[in-house]
Amino acid sequence: MTVGELRASFKTVEARLAKGMRVQITRRGEVVAEMFAPASEPGKATSMHETMPDFEARLKRIWGDRPLDIDTTALISEGRERDRLS
Repeated sequence: MTVGELRASFKTVEARLAKGMRVQITRRGEVVAEMFAPASEPGKATSMHETMPDFEARLKRIWGDRPLDIDTTALISEGRERDRLS
């Protein structure tokens, strides 16, 4: 399927993906992408939460059980406020 065909018939592609089919996208005869439903690829993450690192485990591995001298809740709130004002 070409990029143009993908644009023109996305509903058809979406239906194929829902059935578990893979769709190769080509441009000038070269494959530029391959689409597939997340569940059809074993071992691949299906959501952002499955791909996020375990920050709590990383923190514990680095610092152990030592208490931190910072208020992480306040630090996050300050960062969010700074981002909101930007």
